[in-house]
This record gives sequence, C-alpha cells and structure tokens, in this order.
Amino acid sequence: MTGFPLSGDTTVCDLLSRYPRAFSVFEAHGMCEDCKAAPPPVPLHHFSQKHGVPLDQLIGELSEVIAAGT
Repeated sequence: MTGFPLSGDTTVCDLLSRYPRAFSVFEAHGMCEDCKAAPPPVPLHHFSQKHGVPLDQLIGELSEVIAAGT
C-alpha cells in the first residue's frame, strides 16, 4: 500500500475508490451493497465504532486484503 496512508482517519470512500476489493472486509462487518456503489465519506474509526469492530482489527483485515491483491 505504498503511498496510501491507512489509519483511523482514512475515509471509506477514498479507500474503496483506490482498492475496490477491500469491500469484502466492510461487507463482512455489515456494510450494505448500496454503500459499495456510493461509499460513505466517513473515516475508518467511525465505521469501526458504528459496526462494533476494533479499529486495529479493521485496519489489519483491510491491509491483508489490499496486500493480497498487489
């Protein structure tokens, strides 16, 4: 993920626009299919709180999916 910061402040929208394959992680934690077409501009820390997944776990899962696709 060189050149793309992945932190609690990274927005879901920015992440999915660059790495659409990461949707599987969000979907596993409750994101609906509608949000895939129009990802929300909320930061990862907001998504993690709203969906009850620890931020470090979410970032770890996203990192794995992104690294696997590169």
